Amino acid sequence: MLGLIKIVAMDEAERLFTEIWIYTIDKWVSIHNFRRIAALGLPHVTPHLYNEYQTIALQLAYDKEYVDKYLNSKKFVEAGLVNTMPAMLLEKTTSLFQASIDAASLVFAHSLLDASVLDYCKVCSIVCPRDFEPFVINKRTELKTVKEKTYDEILELEIDEYLRNLEKESLIKKLDLLFGLCKPPAGYAPMKDYAYDRPKIIQLDDLRHSNVHGDGTIKPLLNGNEDIRYLEKTFYFLTPLVHDRYGVKINPNLVQEIMMKKGNK
Repeated sequence: MLGLIKIVAMDEAERLFTEIWIYTIDKWVSIHNFRRIAALGLPHVTPHLYNEYQTIALQLAYDKEYVDKYLNSKKFVEAGLVNTMPAMLLEKTTSLFQASIDAASLVFAHSLLDASVLDYCKVCSIVCPRDFEPFVINKRTELKTVKEKTYDEILELEIDEYLRNLEKESLIKKLDLLFGLCKPPAGYAPMKDYAYDRPKIIQLDDLRHSNVHGDGTIKPLLNGNEDIRYLEKTFYFLTPLVHDRYGVKINPNLVQEIMMKKGNK
């Protein structure tokens, strides 16, 4: 009976593991397409923006009704603003646009990684709930619950509550839990060209928080696409991390079923 329970738990874990992998990869593609289309479109729109700003500059300098009321056109022209203003406005517009694309991408990428880490923690709890004992062992449980349920049932309830509360916590706290559960050995490196960098994750999270909750100044990514790719690679790194500790795999028999289900939504 115990063996059957373990098989059922592993089947449930592998289904969730496979769903996370498929849905998350699909969303990473959306992020990259969003950035790619923005990058491809910007060169085409900049000439139009420049012409608009040039028209504005000429109107400021030579529109008699406006100039007579609000502007010393002679000084405006002498200062060379007719020639420099369009380029200045264009630079400001494109810089703000790129920063906005970076900020939106970072928010989406951060949310995607955050959700996948939480789901991977759920996978761990399905395969081996006893690994969560250190995190919930001191929780108070009503005597009625103790009387009516087994230890394993109570443990499952406490884990569910723990994970619901974890959902509200930071990405780095979720990652710390996942690493604490999986306990990778020193130098663990299942991927080429990637090393888990906790301070880098925190730095990107701080930038996201600043852009969303800061003083209104939108800041670009320091390393552009590489920062987004780093967060994506972190997800790919976590996949073998969970597999190597708990034995769960991407189930190829479920891939087509999940993809068809996704396509019908």
